[in-house]
Amino acid sequence: MRAQLAKYWHAVRASYWFVPGMMALAAIALSLLTTLIDQRFGVDVIQRLDWISFNTPEGARSLLSTIAGSMITVAGVTFSITIAAVAYAASQLGPRLLGNFMRDTSNQITLGTFIATFVYCLLILRTVHGGGGDNSAIDPFVPHVGVMLALLMTLASLGVLIFFFHHTPVSIQAAEVVAEIGEELNHKVAGLFPDQLGKGTPEGANAMEAAAAYPAGTGKVIRARSSGYITHIDGDSLFHLARTHDLMLHLVRRPGDFVSEGEPLAFAHETGADGSLPQRRIAIAFALDRKRTQAQDLMFIVQQLVEVAARALSPGINDPYTATSCMDWLGSALINLGGRAMPEAHRYDEDGRLRIVAPALTYGDVAAAVFEDLRPYAAGDRNAALHLMSVLERIFDGVEHPAYRSVLLHHAAAFKAAAEASLSQPRDTDRIADAYDRMKRLHEAGDAGKRRASA
Repeated sequence: MRAQLAKYWHAVRASYWFVPGMMALAAIALSLLTTLIDQRFGVDVIQRLDWISFNTPEGARSLLSTIAGSMITVAGVTFSITIAAVAYAASQLGPRLLGNFMRDTSNQITLGTFIATFVYCLLILRTVHGGGGDNSAIDPFVPHVGVMLALLMTLASLGVLIFFFHHTPVSIQAAEVVAEIGEELNHKVAGLFPDQLGKGTPEGANAMEAAAAYPAGTGKVIRARSSGYITHIDGDSLFHLARTHDLMLHLVRRPGDFVSEGEPLAFAHETGADGSLPQRRIAIAFALDRKRTQAQDLMFIVQQLVEVAARALSPGINDPYTATSCMDWLGSALINLGGRAMPEAHRYDEDGRLRIVAPALTYGDVAAAVFEDLRPYAAGDRNAALHLMSVLERIFDGVEHPAYRSVLLHHAAAFKAAAEASLSQPRDTDRIADAYDRMKRLHEAGDAGKRRASA
């Protein structure tokens, strides 16, 4: 259930209706509160307060009507500007970035401010009585506190409008978009990988032998209840179900995978005499949606940066410097990832019993998504090729794990071969070859040091 709630919450955050809607509800509550204050304390008391402006019914109506009309007009213009800016950025940088702009809290608050001010003024306007052609039997009433607060909200809306005019052109700059995605990628690396489900392989245990007792593809199959991309997996619920019902769950999907209705999500093996299998509860621990999201899908964010870099290197755009900015942030994430413990596929409970086997994301998977996808685009561009090789070398220096360095050296060799086949200037290919040779010597020196230490 938590996976489904997380999916809906992510969808709400990426909408243009939730924040404005909440702010409009707050404006309704505020209008009721200020009207109550005006009615409770009365005009005589309010007149003694020098900091509250005293209005006639006609003046209050005119002021509130002007503010309400202006706010709804500005809200419409603001929304139009937002949609135009989002469409432009998506066409230039890639449609997969549309969700990033939809989640921009600044735009949501801007729209909400104008709509809330409009709703507030409209509700305060209907409380004004007396004056003009009103029935003389109705006692005049002007909500002075409410009108004053409407003026303050108008001034706040003006400040928000000025901020919006600054924020919109800044937010669609390529460098700013790339930096935001890169920061989100690093944040996602830091947020996902410290969280370990259950415990790793206990000392002295053999995870492969334990998993061999429950071969993949055997056991009772847990099938997808609909089609779509897996956006969330509630690992805590799965682990709790496995312990409660004495199960071993072999997951065959991870966030970002597409499944069709009826395809396997996991296989459940009964390890004890419990005999009950909560298939539905296991199935709903996998939340599916029509599109991928970055909630638990690290590779989706990686692919966003790769897409921006690839589009920037296309002949139609030809912007290698945006591509190099993407490479820098991808390199930063790979260095960050290289300093963290990757999750094990085999997860044990506190009693040392294997409960979950899951397809783990490896450092090689992320590196391949970066360098294999960028290689055909960067190899033919002199600036991009030199920069990508320098990023590879910087990542190599920034990680110490020998297996990670082997992965990076493999991609460096593949990129060196592609660049030599695509670049025409020997000076450029020599620089790439020199960088690869330095990485190779460092790797061999590390292996030699390990052999001497073991001897």
